[in-house]
Amino acid sequence: MTPDEIEVAMFAALMIVMAASCPLTDTQKQILLQVMEQIQGNSTFGMSNIANPLDELTSEELEAFLQFVKDEEQRNRTWKVQLLNDWLLGNDSGTVQFIRQRYGLQWLNRVESYHLINILILRMH
Repeated sequence: MTPDEIEVAMFAALMIVMAASCPLTDTQKQILLQVMEQIQGNSTFGMSNIANPLDELTSEELEAFLQFVKDEEQRNRTWKVQLLNDWLLGNDSGTVQFIRQRYGLQWLNRVESYHLINILILRMH
């Protein structure tokens, strides 16, 4: 598997765990974070040294964004594609409209799957 395929698989697994309300232990979280660090460290783009753009969101914005991602994944739609389509078509993005208004396309382009995975792992309890 490529690092990208591993990230996609981990993200899918975390979404299933969240939907089932199965909390992770601190040890499990630590193991998953270490795996993500290794994947990021092996990235050809050197993304491991770049700050997580999700850290720029307020706690309310992060909650709305994560719920949007979860809802889109449950509909078998890619959240980023859905946002971009909304923007290109001039549609309102509902509870995550703030992303377009406050953060814009440059911010959205910085968000990668491993950023979401790291946030999800840390938030599971």
